[in-house]
This record gives sequence, C-alpha cells and structure tokens, in this order.
Amino acid sequence: MMDAKRHWIKKRLHNSVLYYELQWSSMEAADKHRINQSVPSLPGIWELYWLEQSRKPRLIKMGKAWYGGLRNELRIETDPGESRNASIRKFLLSGDVYYRYCICESFTDMEHIYPTLASIRNWPREECSDEGETSTFSEIRILEPDEMVINRIRRPGEPQVSSSTSHNKVPNMFDVIREEKKIQAEQDKSET
Repeated sequence: MMDAKRHWIKKRLHNSVLYYELQWSSMEAADKHRINQSVPSLPGIWELYWLEQSRKPRLIKMGKAWYGGLRNELRIETDPGESRNASIRKFLLSGDVYYRYCICESFTDMEHIYPTLASIRNWPREECSDEGETSTFSEIRILEPDEMVINRIRRPGEPQVSSSTSHNKVPNMFDVIREEKKIQAEQDKSET
C-alpha cells in the first residue's frame, strides 16, 4: 500500500484566514484492483479526471468520503455498471479515467474544504453541500501543488487495452458436455 501519510491535509490559521494545504496523491488509473491495493479506507476528498485525448485532465466528478472511506467510495464511483455513474459511463469505459485523493479525518475540516474546493473547480452547487461554518474565519483558502502527477498505464496515442483480465473464453457447462461428446464419438470411431 502507498504511504498514505503523504496525502494528508495540513491546516493553519493566520489573521483569521484559514489555510488548508492539500497533499494530493498522484493520479492513478481508475481500476478496482488498483484502488483496492493503494487507496486507504480513511475519510477524505477524491476527484475523478478524464484524460481528454489521453493528455489533458478534465474533472468529471468529485466528492467526499466519510463513512466507508475513500477506498469504498472510489470503487463505487469508478464502476461503469453503477446507476449513479450513468452520466460518466462513456468516460469510465474509455480507459482514460484517473483518480486522486486527499485524506481528511476531521469532519469540520472537510466541511470547510469541500465547498471551497468545489467553488474553485466551478463544480455545480447542487452537487456539494452548503458552505461550512465560516463565521469564525474571515476567509478560507486552499493551497494545492501547481502540477498533477499522473501515473499512466499507457502512453498518449496508444490503443486502449482491453478491460478483461483474461482473453480466454470460459466455457459454460453445455460447451463442456458438447466437447466431451465429440471426444467420445472420435474415440468410438477410432476403436472400430
């Protein structure tokens, strides 16, 4: 499992301005096996990006995970079969979807960060909760790295790799019976 300590949110207060420094994970291909291996089951904020023309990251979905953690939430959000992912199904099936996350174990911090981050990303207001309690702070600011680190599974321009892990057809029981009868018939023929 990746070193999850690198992906925490740091917070500091200066002159009633609250600063959050987000330590995002590198962007990884949205694959349930990769998510199971590398994403912790801790609360936090996640984002899904589609690499337009296999090069330009475009935000297609973002959210926060509290109960169940980031691993569970990302597995569900990257499953093209889930009904809630109907609007992004074509992106998920393209093989060019990548995720990243940031761990946040404080519910209050998450309620401050998520709406602020959503407004920075121009994310639709109906998809994120109301602004967090800002009465004690004059402003909430988000600091992020200038560059995104993308761990690609293929180079831009390369054809998409098939999503199936096995290229061998798994026979059903009728195929097996049919083959056994064919083998038996050939053996009977050779004996006579």
